[in-house]
Amino acid sequence: KVAKTNTAQKGVATAHALLGVFDKPLRQLFESAGFATLATLQYMEWHARQSSPAIAQTTNATFATIATRSHDELCSTLEKTFIGSLDCPAIHGKRHVDDILASHQGFEQNNLSLWFTILAENKPAGVLLMNRLPNEDVLELAYLGILPEMRRRGLAKNALTHAVNQAVKRGCDKIILAVDIANTPAISLYKKVHFLETANRMAMFCLLH
Repeated sequence: KVAKTNTAQKGVATAHALLGVFDKPLRQLFESAGFATLATLQYMEWHARQSSPAIAQTTNATFATIATRSHDELCSTLEKTFIGSLDCPAIHGKRHVDDILASHQGFEQNNLSLWFTILAENKPAGVLLMNRLPNEDVLELAYLGILPEMRRRGLAKNALTHAVNQAVKRGCDKIILAVDIANTPAISLYKKVHFLETANRMAMFCLLH
């Protein structure tokens, strides 16, 4: 509780914790401090094969780095991707969009060159946010979201294709991600692009303000 109070005093809006799914005593400890269970997360990994080739897209989607788009557009598009999303719905609407973006960035040294607005017919259709882990040839797929009206058109699969191609282009041999275990459509899609399940973790969160 002291750590929670100190974190709140620094202006942080939410606190998060990742626990082992079978660690009941630790979960109860966090619950006593005001944390709630957010979701059970499925961790997955994509591994490069020998001389992995680039993969062709199946739609005309394009990917614009956020440096070429406005911040307001990124925030607006990101918020709309949460509508009807199966990925950790318990937290939707409880964090300011700037806090969400800060949490997705992960490491200060990330230059955001791997953050993309997904465009369909030159209009925002979703976002793909990735980070390169420091001192490793590993990409983290921090977030992938598609606008409700643009779903079921193959854009999410093309976004994963783009992620894999970015890994190949940058000499990275692994992509890691975490997804709500209840989001079975997303997990099925990740498997189609050869992501493998690795571990489960329980995600907990607490509102500090």
